[in-house]
Amino acid sequence: MVAYELQTQIELLSRLGYIEESTKADLIELVSEIQKMLFNLIKSLKDNTR
Repeated sequence: MVAYELQTQIELLSRLGYIEESTKADLIELVSEIQKMLFNLIKSLKDNTR
């Protein structure tokens, strides 16, 4: 999924020193939350079309 690719990019930013560890943790958490929201939205839309 795209979320995993984004998490990889965030990890690289952290390892290369572009972002701090706390920022990395915040971003990973946000990505996870958005991933859950999108999953639920897609599920809801599929349920409504049946």
